[in-house]
Amino acid sequence: MTLFEGVAPLDAQFGQWPRKSIPDVLHEHVLGADGLQGYALVDAALLPDLEVRLARSGLPGSCLFDGAASGQLGAVAPWLVSLGEDDELTRSLFTRGRPNQSLWDAGAAVFIRSDMSLDDVRHQLRKLTQVPDKDGHWMFLRFWNPLFARYLLTYGSPYTRMRLLAAGPMMMRGADPDSFLIWSLPEEAHGRKPPSPFVLQPEDHHALRLATMDAFAGRVLDWLNSAYGFLPGSLDAQRFVLELCHHARARLGLRSEREVSDYIAASWLLREPAERRQDCRPLAHEIPQATWARIHDTAFEIARNQHPEAAE
Repeated sequence: MTLFEGVAPLDAQFGQWPRKSIPDVLHEHVLGADGLQGYALVDAALLPDLEVRLARSGLPGSCLFDGAASGQLGAVAPWLVSLGEDDELTRSLFTRGRPNQSLWDAGAAVFIRSDMSLDDVRHQLRKLTQVPDKDGHWMFLRFWNPLFARYLLTYGSPYTRMRLLAAGPMMMRGADPDSFLIWSLPEEAHGRKPPSPFVLQPEDHHALRLATMDAFAGRVLDWLNSAYGFLPGSLDAQRFVLELCHHARARLGLRSEREVSDYIAASWLLREPAERRQDCRPLAHEIPQATWARIHDTAFEIARNQHPEAAE
Protein backbone atom coordinates (compact mmCIF):
# COMPACT_ATOMS: atom_id res chain seq x y z
CA MET A 1 0.00 0.00 0.00
CA THR A 2 1.24 3.49 -0.88
CA LEU A 3 0.20 6.38 1.35
CA PHE A 4 0.13 10.00 0.22
CA GLU A 5 -0.15 12.43 3.12
CA GLY A 6 -0.97 16.12 3.04
CA VAL A 7 -2.87 15.83 -0.25
CA ALA A 8 -4.54 19.14 -1.04
CA PRO A 9 -7.84 18.54 -2.86
CA LEU A 10 -8.89 21.00 -5.53
CA ASP A 11 -10.75 24.17 -4.63
CA ALA A 12 -13.27 26.12 -6.74
CA GLN A 13 -10.41 27.25 -9.05
CA PHE A 14 -12.01 30.67 -9.65
CA GLY A 15 -10.19 32.55 -12.39
CA GLN A 16 -7.97 29.56 -13.18
CA TRP A 17 -7.69 28.23 -16.71
CA PRO A 18 -7.37 25.50 -17.68
CA ARG A 19 -9.04 24.06 -14.61
CA LYS A 20 -7.59 20.88 -13.17
CA SER A 21 -9.70 17.75 -12.77
CA ILE A 22 -7.33 15.94 -10.40
CA PRO A 23 -4.65 17.28 -8.03
CA ASP A 24 -1.21 17.18 -9.64
CA VAL A 25 0.22 14.75 -7.08
CA LEU A 26 -2.49 12.18 -7.89
CA HIS A 27 -2.94 12.72 -11.62
CA GLU A 28 -0.50 10.13 -12.92
CA HIS A 29 -1.85 7.51 -10.53
CA VAL A 30 -5.54 8.05 -11.38
CA LEU A 31 -5.39 8.92 -15.08
CA GLY A 32 -1.76 9.11 -16.21
CA ALA A 33 -0.72 9.08 -19.85
CA ASP A 34 0.12 5.44 -20.50
CA GLY A 35 -3.11 4.35 -22.14
CA LEU A 36 -4.69 2.95 -18.98
CA GLN A 37 -8.20 4.13 -18.12
CA GLY A 38 -9.20 5.65 -14.81
CA TYR A 39 -12.51 4.59 -13.28
CA ALA A 40 -14.52 5.64 -10.25
CA LEU A 41 -16.49 3.02 -8.37
CA VAL A 42 -19.11 5.25 -6.76
CA ASP A 43 -21.39 4.36 -3.87
CA ALA A 44 -24.70 5.93 -4.89
CA ALA A 45 -25.87 5.72 -1.27
CA LEU A 46 -23.25 8.37 -0.47
CA LEU A 47 -24.07 10.44 -3.56
CA PRO A 48 -27.88 10.54 -3.92
CA ASP A 49 -27.99 12.41 -7.25
CA LEU A 50 -25.40 10.23 -8.98
CA GLU A 51 -27.61 9.20 -11.90
CA VAL A 52 -28.45 12.86 -12.63
CA ARG A 53 -24.77 13.84 -12.45
CA LEU A 54 -23.83 10.95 -14.70
CA ALA A 55 -26.44 11.87 -17.31
CA ARG A 56 -25.26 15.49 -17.23
CA SER A 57 -21.59 14.54 -17.60
CA GLY A 58 -22.05 12.19 -20.53
CA LEU A 59 -19.40 9.88 -19.08
CA PRO A 60 -19.82 6.14 -19.69
CA GLY A 61 -21.12 4.44 -16.56
CA SER A 62 -22.89 1.29 -15.50
CA CYS A 63 -24.55 -0.03 -12.34
CA LEU A 64 -22.92 -3.18 -10.95
CA PHE A 65 -26.35 -4.62 -10.20
CA ASP A 66 -28.32 -6.27 -13.00
CA GLY A 67 -31.99 -6.65 -13.86
CA ALA A 68 -34.62 -5.88 -11.24
CA ALA A 69 -31.96 -5.13 -8.60
CA SER A 70 -30.61 -2.33 -10.79
CA GLY A 71 -34.03 -0.73 -11.04
CA GLN A 72 -34.98 -1.21 -7.40
CA LEU A 73 -31.60 -0.44 -5.81
CA GLY A 74 -29.97 1.78 -8.43
CA ALA A 75 -30.21 4.86 -6.20
CA VAL A 76 -28.08 3.18 -3.51
CA ALA A 77 -26.10 0.77 -5.69
CA PRO A 78 -22.46 0.76 -6.82
CA TRP A 79 -21.78 2.42 -10.18
CA LEU A 80 -18.66 2.12 -12.30
CA VAL A 81 -17.86 5.35 -14.15
CA SER A 82 -15.12 6.16 -16.68
CA LEU A 83 -13.21 9.25 -15.56
CA GLY A 84 -12.49 12.11 -17.96
CA GLU A 85 -9.56 14.49 -18.26
CA ASP A 86 -11.76 17.59 -18.38
CA ASP A 87 -15.05 16.61 -16.80
CA GLU A 88 -17.16 18.14 -14.03
CA LEU A 89 -18.02 14.85 -12.30
CA THR A 90 -14.36 13.81 -12.22
CA ARG A 91 -13.40 17.26 -10.95
CA SER A 92 -16.07 17.26 -8.24
CA LEU A 93 -14.80 13.95 -6.81
CA PHE A 94 -11.43 15.62 -6.13
CA THR A 95 -12.74 19.03 -4.99
CA ARG A 96 -13.37 20.35 -1.49
CA GLY A 97 -16.03 23.02 -1.07
CA ARG A 98 -19.81 23.15 -1.12
CA PRO A 99 -21.11 19.77 0.14
CA ASN A 100 -23.59 19.14 -2.69
CA GLN A 101 -21.13 20.01 -5.45
CA SER A 102 -17.65 19.24 -4.12
CA LEU A 103 -17.37 15.59 -3.18
CA TRP A 104 -13.87 15.02 -1.79
CA ASP A 105 -15.03 15.10 1.84
CA ALA A 106 -17.97 12.81 1.06
CA GLY A 107 -15.47 10.02 0.37
CA ALA A 108 -17.95 8.46 -2.03
CA ALA A 109 -15.63 6.79 -4.56
CA VAL A 110 -13.01 4.09 -4.95
CA PHE A 111 -10.74 4.77 -7.93
CA ILE A 112 -9.39 2.07 -10.23
CA ARG A 113 -6.81 2.26 -13.00
CA SER A 114 -6.95 -0.54 -15.53
CA ASP A 115 -6.07 -1.68 -19.03
CA MET A 116 -9.51 -3.30 -19.20
CA SER A 117 -12.65 -1.82 -20.75
CA LEU A 118 -15.49 -0.54 -18.60
CA ASP A 119 -17.55 -3.65 -19.41
CA ASP A 120 -14.67 -5.97 -18.49
CA VAL A 121 -13.96 -4.17 -15.21
CA ARG A 122 -17.67 -4.26 -14.39
CA HIS A 123 -17.78 -8.00 -15.14
CA GLN A 124 -14.77 -8.56 -12.88
CA LEU A 125 -16.24 -6.59 -9.97
CA ARG A 126 -19.83 -7.75 -10.37
CA LYS A 127 -18.81 -11.27 -9.38
CA LEU A 128 -17.79 -9.91 -5.97
CA THR A 129 -20.94 -7.97 -5.08
CA GLN A 130 -22.49 -10.95 -3.28
CA VAL A 131 -20.25 -13.71 -1.96
CA PRO A 132 -20.66 -16.75 0.31
CA ASP A 133 -18.83 -17.56 3.51
CA LYS A 134 -17.63 -21.04 4.45
CA ASP A 135 -21.09 -21.85 5.89
CA GLY A 136 -22.83 -20.99 2.63
CA HIS A 137 -24.34 -17.71 3.86
CA TRP A 138 -24.40 -15.06 1.13
CA MET A 139 -23.70 -11.42 1.89
CA PHE A 140 -22.91 -8.13 0.15
CA LEU A 141 -19.17 -7.46 0.26
CA ARG A 142 -19.72 -3.66 0.01
CA PHE A 143 -16.27 -3.01 -1.44
CA TRP A 144 -17.75 -0.08 -3.41
CA ASN A 145 -17.99 1.86 -0.16
CA PRO A 146 -14.49 3.35 0.37
CA LEU A 147 -14.57 2.67 4.11
CA PHE A 148 -15.33 -1.03 3.57
CA ALA A 149 -12.82 -1.26 0.71
CA ARG A 150 -10.11 0.23 2.93
CA TYR A 151 -10.75 -2.28 5.71
CA LEU A 152 -10.97 -5.25 3.33
CA LEU A 153 -7.72 -4.30 1.61
CA THR A 154 -5.96 -3.65 4.93
CA TYR A 155 -7.26 -6.47 7.12
CA GLY A 156 -8.96 -8.90 4.73
CA SER A 157 -7.55 -12.17 3.44
CA PRO A 158 -4.90 -12.24 0.68
CA TYR A 159 -7.42 -14.04 -1.56
CA THR A 160 -9.98 -11.25 -1.25
CA ARG A 161 -7.29 -8.63 -1.82
CA MET A 162 -6.15 -10.46 -4.94
CA ARG A 163 -9.68 -10.53 -6.37
CA LEU A 164 -10.40 -6.89 -5.56
CA LEU A 165 -7.18 -5.79 -7.28
CA ALA A 166 -7.48 -8.10 -10.29
CA ALA A 167 -8.69 -5.30 -12.59
CA GLY A 168 -5.96 -2.89 -11.48
CA PRO A 169 -4.82 -0.73 -8.55
CA MET A 170 -7.51 0.53 -6.17
CA MET A 171 -7.24 4.03 -4.70
CA MET A 172 -9.26 6.07 -2.24
CA ARG A 173 -9.18 8.88 0.28
CA GLY A 174 -7.86 7.70 3.64
CA ALA A 175 -9.28 8.06 7.15
CA ASP A 176 -7.42 11.36 7.32
CA PRO A 177 -9.33 13.45 4.75
CA ASP A 178 -6.04 14.84 3.39
CA SER A 179 -4.53 11.42 2.72
CA PHE A 180 -4.78 9.13 -0.30
CA LEU A 181 -4.17 5.37 -0.39
CA ILE A 182 -3.16 3.16 -3.32
CA TRP A 183 -3.20 -0.64 -3.29
CA SER A 184 -1.62 -2.70 -6.09
CA LEU A 185 -0.96 -6.38 -6.57
CA PRO A 186 2.67 -7.31 -5.91
CA GLU A 187 4.61 -8.13 -9.05
CA GLU A 188 4.75 -11.85 -8.26
CA ALA A 189 0.95 -12.01 -7.99
CA HIS A 190 0.27 -10.75 -11.51
CA GLY A 191 -1.24 -13.48 -13.66
CA ARG A 192 -1.80 -15.75 -10.68
CA LYS A 193 -5.37 -16.96 -10.29
CA PRO A 194 -6.89 -16.93 -6.79
CA PRO A 195 -8.50 -20.15 -5.54
CA SER A 196 -12.01 -20.87 -6.77
CA PRO A 197 -14.76 -20.73 -5.74
CA PHE A 198 -14.45 -17.47 -3.84
CA VAL A 199 -15.35 -17.94 -0.16
CA LEU A 200 -15.07 -15.28 2.54
CA GLN A 201 -12.35 -16.04 5.07
CA PRO A 202 -12.38 -15.26 8.83
CA GLU A 203 -10.09 -12.27 8.16
CA ASP A 204 -12.70 -10.86 5.79
CA HIS A 205 -15.46 -11.14 8.39
CA HIS A 206 -13.18 -9.38 10.87
CA ALA A 207 -12.48 -6.60 8.37
CA LEU A 208 -16.19 -6.13 7.66
CA ARG A 209 -16.99 -5.97 11.38
CA LEU A 210 -14.33 -3.31 11.87
CA ALA A 211 -15.68 -1.31 8.93
CA THR A 212 -19.24 -1.56 10.26
CA MET A 213 -18.11 -0.32 13.67
CA ASP A 214 -16.11 2.53 12.11
CA ALA A 215 -19.14 3.59 10.04
CA PHE A 216 -21.34 3.52 13.16
CA ALA A 217 -18.77 5.54 15.12
CA GLY A 218 -18.74 8.12 12.32
CA ARG A 219 -22.51 8.54 12.52
CA VAL A 220 -22.36 8.87 16.31
CA LEU A 221 -19.57 11.45 16.03
CA ASP A 222 -21.62 13.55 13.61
CA TRP A 223 -24.61 13.38 15.99
CA LEU A 224 -22.54 14.35 19.04
CA ASN A 225 -20.89 17.28 17.27
CA SER A 226 -24.33 18.49 16.22
CA ALA A 227 -26.06 17.90 19.56
CA TYR A 228 -23.36 18.86 22.07
CA GLY A 229 -20.65 20.70 20.18
CA PHE A 230 -17.05 19.71 19.65
CA LEU A 231 -14.67 18.21 22.19
CA PRO A 232 -11.78 20.36 23.42
CA GLY A 233 -8.90 20.47 20.96
CA SER A 234 -6.73 18.38 23.29
CA LEU A 235 -8.93 15.34 22.61
CA ASP A 236 -9.00 13.42 19.33
CA ALA A 237 -12.78 13.13 18.90
CA GLN A 238 -12.72 10.42 16.23
CA ARG A 239 -10.35 8.21 18.22
CA PHE A 240 -12.27 8.94 21.45
CA VAL A 241 -15.56 7.75 19.94
CA LEU A 242 -14.09 4.72 18.15
CA GLU A 243 -12.28 3.49 21.27
CA LEU A 244 -15.44 3.95 23.36
CA CYS A 245 -17.38 1.98 20.75
CA HIS A 246 -14.93 -0.94 21.01
CA HIS A 247 -14.93 -0.69 24.81
CA ALA A 248 -18.74 -0.65 25.03
CA ARG A 249 -19.03 -3.87 23.06
CA ALA A 250 -15.96 -5.78 24.25
CA ARG A 251 -15.86 -4.81 27.94
CA LEU A 252 -19.37 -3.67 28.84
CA GLY A 253 -21.21 -6.20 26.67
CA LEU A 254 -23.45 -3.61 25.01
CA ARG A 255 -24.99 -4.80 21.76
CA SER A 256 -27.72 -2.49 20.52
CA GLU A 257 -26.74 0.71 18.72
CA ARG A 258 -29.02 2.69 21.04
CA GLU A 259 -27.23 1.44 24.17
CA VAL A 260 -23.79 2.07 22.69
CA SER A 261 -24.85 5.54 21.50
CA ASP A 262 -26.14 6.48 24.97
CA TYR A 263 -22.94 5.22 26.60
CA ILE A 264 -20.73 7.16 24.18
CA ALA A 265 -22.86 10.29 24.58
CA ALA A 266 -22.59 10.12 28.38
CA SER A 267 -18.82 9.67 28.09
CA TRP A 268 -18.61 12.55 25.60
CA LEU A 269 -20.42 14.86 28.03
CA LEU A 270 -18.21 13.76 30.94
CA ARG A 271 -15.00 13.84 28.85
CA GLU A 272 -14.12 10.34 30.07
CA PRO A 273 -15.67 6.84 30.14
CA ALA A 274 -19.01 7.19 31.91
CA GLU A 275 -18.41 4.32 34.36
CA ARG A 276 -15.57 6.31 35.97
CA ARG A 277 -18.05 8.94 37.12
CA GLN A 278 -21.34 7.09 37.49
CA ASP A 279 -22.73 3.87 38.89
CA CYS A 280 -23.71 2.09 35.68
CA ARG A 281 -25.49 -0.82 37.32
CA PRO A 282 -29.18 -1.10 36.36
CA LEU A 283 -31.85 -0.23 38.85
CA ALA A 284 -34.30 -2.93 39.94
CA HIS A 285 -36.41 -4.19 37.01
CA GLU A 286 -34.72 -1.69 34.67
CA ILE A 287 -34.10 -2.90 31.12
CA PRO A 288 -30.57 -2.27 29.73
CA GLN A 289 -31.72 0.33 27.21
CA ALA A 290 -33.39 2.33 29.99
CA THR A 291 -30.23 2.10 32.11
CA TRP A 292 -28.04 3.71 29.49
CA ALA A 293 -30.66 6.31 28.58
CA ARG A 294 -30.76 7.27 32.29
CA ILE A 295 -26.96 7.44 32.47
CA HIS A 296 -26.95 9.65 29.37
CA ASP A 297 -29.50 11.99 31.01
CA THR A 298 -27.52 12.10 34.26
CA ALA A 299 -24.31 12.89 32.39
CA PHE A 300 -26.13 15.73 30.65
CA GLU A 301 -27.07 17.25 34.01
CA ILE A 302 -23.51 16.85 35.33
CA ALA A 303 -22.09 18.44 32.17
CA ARG A 304 -24.54 21.32 32.33
CA ASN A 305 -23.26 22.18 35.80
CA GLN A 306 -19.55 21.60 35.16
CA HIS A 307 -19.04 22.82 31.57
CA PRO A 308 -22.28 24.35 30.24
CA GLU A 309 -20.95 24.74 26.71
CA ALA A 310 -21.09 20.92 26.29
CA ALA A 311 -24.78 20.73 27.14
CA GLU A 312 -26.26 23.70 25.35
